[in-house]
Amino acid sequence: MEIVLLCMLAIITVTFMIALAQLKDQVKNMEKKVDAIAEHLGLENAITPELQAEIENLLDEDKRIKAIKTYRIATGDGLKESSDAIDQLIKKRTS
Repeated sequence: MEIVLLCMLAIITVTFMIALAQLKDQVKNMEKKVDAIAEHLGLENAITPELQAEIENLLDEDKRIKAIKTYRIATGDGLKESSDAIDQLIKKRTS
């Protein structure tokens, strides 16, 4: 009886993991489409002056990671996009 329950639990777990992977793929595809639409329309993540000042202060304190995290939370961007945005900001500051 225990073996049957364990097998059923394993099947349910695998099914759930497959469904979750499919949902992740769908979200990733939708994000790509939304990004393409936003780029086509010339839209960017709007950064408020307050957020800009907070990020600048973090960079002044050599807290790049915290600046990336702050940017990610505010914009909803992924890690790579946020890191790239902060790197661009750093380049602008040093130019």
